Amino acid sequence: MAEFIEQGLVLSREGSKTVVKIVPQGNCSRSCPGCSAFFQQQLSGEFTAEADSEIDTQAGDEVKIRVKYPHFYKGLFLVFVLPVISLFLGYEAGVFITGIIGSQKDLLKYVFMAVGLILSVFIIVKSGRNCKPQYTIIKKLSK
Repeated sequence: MAEFIEQGLVLSREGSKTVVKIVPQGNCSRSCPGCSAFFQQQLSGEFTAEADSEIDTQAGDEVKIRVKYPHFYKGLFLVFVLPVISLFLGYEAGVFITGIIGSQKDLLKYVFMAVGLILSVFIIVKSGRNCKPQYTIIKKLSK
């Protein structure tokens, strides 16, 4: 499981859930694809997240936030390994089908490769909806 520490500003709190504005640190402009994939971007261009908090915080407090990505390695497998496996299996299915049909055309093999790749994209999209980061406030910095 991958995790990162970010700084943020508390916007509101309701029970143990706190809405936090993520504050860019260092050279990060938050315009990279990684940041926009992990944070919910509002219309105002601010990155906010709903964090769990057992620390007593109020609106305006600066906090440190632990961002955990529990499905990080599953995501790596889905994005990098699954398409390669599906291309290989699609090609092998095409070889098997052309052997049964008795055709020597390579086109059918490539069609099955494309079908395997398209299936892997559907799996990635469906699984990616469940891979959300978990935010937890770990320290109150100041008000």
